Amino acid sequence: MAYHRFLLFMLPLVWISMAVLNSQTILVNARQLLEITFPEIPELPKPELPSFPKVELPPLPEIPTLPKLKFPDLPKPELPDLPEPEVPELPSIPHFPDLSKPTLPAIPSIPKDINPFHAATTP
Repeated sequence: MAYHRFLLFMLPLVWISMAVLNSQTILVNARQLLEITFPEIPELPKPELPSFPKVELPPLPEIPTLPKLKFPDLPKPELPDLPEPEVPELPSIPHFPDLSKPTLPAIPSIPKDINPFHAATTP
């Protein structure tokens, strides 16, 4: 049991110490980067691409047009007259009397001579 308590106590300390050591290394490396001077690299000439000959494509072949098809005129169908269906009457809705709108009671007001922040009892 004591071994677990030792680990619970030591692991955070080891983690914090490693974090501190790592941050010092980063600061030193950053300082060294600021002090280094890199040599100047000359610009390389851009390569020139050779010019290619212009390609001429043959003309597209002509596509023959299809003749327009003629469809025979179809007679419009005539529908027989249908009698109107008998619709049953809806039952009447009972009439309810108009109810008056309920009124809320008035909110009591605090008199002006009473200070609500004053203590109710005095010592």
